Amino acid sequence: MSVDSTQAWLGELERLLADMPKAQRIDIVEETRAHLQGRLAAGLTPAQALHGFGSATDYARAFVDNFTVTRALESRSTMGMVQVLVHTVGRSFRSLLALLAISACTVLAGAVLVTTIVQATSATPGRIEYVVVNVPADSLHPAQHTVSFGASAAGDVLVLDLGGWFFPLAALAFAALWYVGRFGLLMAVKSLRR
Repeated sequence: MSVDSTQAWLGELERLLADMPKAQRIDIVEETRAHLQGRLAAGLTPAQALHGFGSATDYARAFVDNFTVTRALESRSTMGMVQVLVHTVGRSFRSLLALLAISACTVLAGAVLVTTIVQATSATPGRIEYVVVNVPADSLHPAQHTVSFGASAAGDVLVLDLGGWFFPLAALAFAALWYVGRFGLLMAVKSLRR
């Protein structure tokens, strides 16, 4: 490997850092060049000098990932932070767990919202009826109980009547889920910062 190989490696590094601001990209490349020149001046071969840096792709990834995380945190954009987690999910178990937790919060918040809309248009707001249908046992299947929304003559009706408390409780549940999801997202992205 020759000095030309170190120049090619630096050129590849600069190309891989293209998404970063020019000033940061130049600083990274110049600092890396200085380290490489110091190693070459100490008598290392170009291959030995580059060995400590690894591939240009791996070396650049750390800088690009850190830049992406910092940009997302500074913008406080939910979508930007979710994109960071999606981008790093293949390399970080923490990102996978965070995405699963955020998805669960989103689904639960959606369920609260849908239930609230259904209740707002209901004839009896604040009253939720569950139907419990008892299915008798037969020779092939044990006895079963199923629960569903609505009212039916086919089963016993369990009534959860929250009256005027339904809407404040729904708003509180929605706000809590939003806060937990947003806080979890922020903490997950912060944990990716190097």
